[in-house]
Amino acid sequence: HVLHETPRSRGVQLSSQGVHGRAITQTGDLLADDPTQMRNLTDAIESKLDGHSHELIDVTGRSWPNTVMISFDPQPLARVGTRWRTPYRINYLQATP
Repeated sequence: HVLHETPRSRGVQLSSQGVHGRAITQTGDLLADDPTQMRNLTDAIESKLDGHSHELIDVTGRSWPNTVMISFDPQPLARVGTRWRTPYRINYLQATP
């Protein structure tokens, strides 16, 4: 796959070059003490939507090198007790060696 900047739009286009990488999906919940802190968390995640490959490390400590974040889909913010919660889904593509 190759990432191309798309003219007159926000973001990049992913084009297949015949060899497919591994698709990885991550889901979970972000928790924060207030909406401002939640915005900081989502902004930090969105900063990785840059079209560059990064190393993804899962909850078991396993490393997934050459991984590109394809999408980040946070759900609406909801109050949970005294905290705030946002469910999310992230899709990645790991390049083949």
